This record gives sequence, C-alpha cells and structure tokens, in this order.
Amino acid sequence: MTLTHLSSSIAALARGVDPFTGKTVADPQSCLHDPRVSRKITALHRSLEQMLPAAEPSIPSSVILTTQAELHDLGFSPTAEQIVKVLRGSRAIVDPRLRTLTAYGQYRYTLDVKAMTALVASVISPPTPPIAETSAPPKPDPHPWKEVDFFRSAPFNHLEDTKTEELRRAVRALGLRTPTEKLPAFKARARITHPRSFEPWTREEQGLLIEAMCYTNDLPALAAIFDRTPNALEGMGQRLIYDSQQRSAGGQHGR
Repeated sequence: MTLTHLSSSIAALARGVDPFTGKTVADPQSCLHDPRVSRKITALHRSLEQMLPAAEPSIPSSVILTTQAELHDLGFSPTAEQIVKVLRGSRAIVDPRLRTLTAYGQYRYTLDVKAMTALVASVISPPTPPIAETSAPPKPDPHPWKEVDFFRSAPFNHLEDTKTEELRRAVRALGLRTPTEKLPAFKARARITHPRSFEPWTREEQGLLIEAMCYTNDLPALAAIFDRTPNALEGMGQRLIYDSQQRSAGGQHGR
C-alpha cells in the first residue's frame, strides 16, 4: 500500500465510507459515527497529507458539470461558490435535497476552498474570448420572464381553507405522467419532499396555477398545493404572466 492509497483510505473513513466497498457505513453502532473517532481520523488524514509529495490535485470537469446540471434541475442557478459547497459537503447547506446530489461531500479534502472555487469557476465559466472589432449584435435574453416581479412584490394571500383544498385536489387528480421509478436517481430523490418535481407542465396544471395566483403570491403556500418546489413555481408563474403580457401588447398593437 502506498502513502497516497493509505491517505485516500483514511479520507474515506473520515467521510464514513468503507474504503474497501466504497459504500457509506449505515450501521449506527459503527465507531465511524462516533464524533471522537471521526475527529481522530480527520487529524490523522491531515497528518498524512503533509507527508505526501507535492501534487496538483484536481476535480474532473465532468463531475463539476454534472453537479451544475443537477442543481439546475432542482431550480437553482448555481455559482462556483455554491457548487463548491456541494462538493465539499458544507455544513452551511440546509436544503436536504442537496445532500442527495451525486458528488455531495466527495471532494471535501481535495483542495482548499479558494483553489476549488477557482477551478470550478474555470469549468462552468470559461474565459471570455476577446471581442472582435466588428462583433455581432447582442443576443436577446433567453429568459425575459425572469424580470416579472409578481412574487417579489408586496406579499398577499387570500386563500381560504376550502379554496386551498379544492386546488390541491384538482392538482393531485392530474396524476403523474412521468412515474418516479423511471426518473434518474437524483430526480427521484427530489420527489421525496416535492412529489411533482420534474413532472412536465400540462395546460390543465398551468390553468390551476393561474387560478391560484389570483389568490396569492405566497410561494410556500403554492408549493404545498402543487407539490413542486418554490423555484419551479416561481419560474412557471413568471412565464405565464410574461406570455399573457406579450399577448396583450400584441393585441394592442394590432388595433
């Protein structure tokens, strides 16, 4: 066994992973779940790291881009700093869905935060090429509806219990066109807390959302009705409002 192999095995133990199988030790009675043991293992790993020859550790670009895509699918617009928190398994993460991501906590000891952030930023935001003297006109914003401030304006909620229950029953009567068992693992895990996550929007559900927005712009209240994340509901709500505004503007110009 080389010193590098030993250091990697100790790092796995520090994360509560069996280095021989690569699987998390689930037994709650395992000594790896004892904080005192964990601290000792972590200290040992740091000592071994100091003995390793200087190297330039890295994280595969595929891992960074996969993590970015998974965060996008959960409704986030991830920055390099947010991706680093996932890769390091930061204790600052409070959203339980993020702990289910593929690379969560797998690179806690790979690089320090500053170096890891710089690496991630270089992958998700490649250097901008020099602007040519004769550049093409700027492309239109692909998501102009993001400017709709319906959910950021003064909060209101006029939903009564009877209306809330009526909307909830109507949403659940729609069923799921995409069964959970056919989803990738990370998407299926998202449905534990939001059962309609990653379900394609239908005209019927969009109509119910429009109806609900007549009563409230409270995203947590809407999330409880539609079984979707607040981010997903905000994005769809903004788009529906924007499309309605565009149709109205087009009708006025046509007169």
